[in-house]
Amino acid sequence: MRKNLRRGKILSHGGFVPGEAYLFATDLGGYEIEIYYELPTPVDPLT
Repeated sequence: MRKNLRRGKILSHGGFVPGEAYLFATDLGGYEIEIYYELPTPVDPLT
């Protein structure tokens, strides 16, 4: 699926495992970026 992000493009998106989403896209300069979410684990510091 490809969509415009103000001239950037979404290259791919999905989930590594259920609940952990990711998105690969290009920015305005053509650089590839990754955005992802990781579920908290018992060893993560408390906030």
